[in-house]
Amino acid sequence: MAYLVFLILFLAVGFLDNINAVDKISTQWVYITILNFFFLFYHHIVIKKPIRINFLKERILISYILFLIFCLISFFYTFNLVESIVVFQRFLIGLITIFSLCLIIDNLKSNAFLKISIVFSIYLFFEGFYILWIFVENYDFSNEFGRSQLQKGFAANINIAAFSISMKLPFIIYVFSEIKRKIILKICLIIIVSGCIFSMILTGSRGALLSVYSQIFLLFIYLLFTFKSKGFIVFKNIFLPLLASFMVAYFASEILLQTLSVSNRTEQIIEKGSKSRMRYYKGAFNSFLDKPLNGVGVGNWKIFSIEADKNDIEGYIVPYHAHNDFLQILAEIGILGFLSYFFIFIFSLLKILKNISADKRMIFVLMFFLVYAIDSNLNFPISRPMIQIILFSILAYLVIYKNNYGTTTTHK
Repeated sequence: MAYLVFLILFLAVGFLDNINAVDKISTQWVYITILNFFFLFYHHIVIKKPIRINFLKERILISYILFLIFCLISFFYTFNLVESIVVFQRFLIGLITIFSLCLIIDNLKSNAFLKISIVFSIYLFFEGFYILWIFVENYDFSNEFGRSQLQKGFAANINIAAFSISMKLPFIIYVFSEIKRKIILKICLIIIVSGCIFSMILTGSRGALLSVYSQIFLLFIYLLFTFKSKGFIVFKNIFLPLLASFMVAYFASEILLQTLSVSNRTEQIIEKGSKSRMRYYKGAFNSFLDKPLNGVGVGNWKIFSIEADKNDIEGYIVPYHAHNDFLQILAEIGILGFLSYFFIFIFSLLKILKNISADKRMIFVLMFFLVYAIDSNLNFPISRPMIQIILFSILAYLVIYKNNYGTTTTHK
């Protein structure tokens, strides 16, 4: 029971307020650090449980450790050492958090993924319906309802809120697929998922909308590949709930909204794109070309980006992030550091693909990584604990999955 409580506390980081901090991520990283301390103290000192996992044999963690090493090396040539230390300690907290979550998941035993999914589903409900509640309070039939930071929910901004919802959709669909012959409960879940997708639509995030399209397409491909063996089950329990929920949210947006309707925002994905993001990408890549081996120093892109974007800066708006985590890391710590980070996801993908035909859980894990990849190429999830905690929990699950000490505690 204690391990489940710690899991709930870790995954709840997105609900933490800023507590007088300028940016709530500072408070959230401190919260995760304190929680790691208490959990590791409990696990190693209070109940003195042995560590059965050989972490040094897991390629995902080896890549993460190499990534941290390259971040450390960048200290020798960074422009602003203090900023590098601040960002590095967040990455280090990430590794410790993955380690803690590995121990938690290992002790949750065979139904660990279901428990993780239920916790995320509960949090998804609160995130989605809090945004809906704000919408109901502010909606006026006589005036157009436009994009507003009021719709950010518990997140720092509306884009983070939208992707947080989209990333949790695979988990609630998995919970749906595990429900056997309980029609009322399934109907309730479709209503909840529809409400959450509609909340995501209210943020106006084109990227998050694209991520939902991508999830539906991925499930359709999965349905085609599994049609002969379990096609009807996949259609009924996985594909249909997500598609039905999206269609309910789609028609609701077409009726209640104009500029934020799904059809309008979908057209803008193709027509508008983002000129500013393309500038940021170009600036980060040009910075990499200038210093391909060592970069500008971890955490220092926010400083060098001013020079890269100086001709297009308006007022006091500066490109704090490259809006592409991979390009930003490439610019900050060079090609070798980038490869160490990139291979965290490559090794994760290889493990998913190796087991996806035998274990349906892996399609939901793949759905999450698809959304995370879209977010990483449009925004900056690497700096947001609300998003990172989802990544950490899934990386921990993959580390534990058929782990190296000869058991399959999370897979039966």
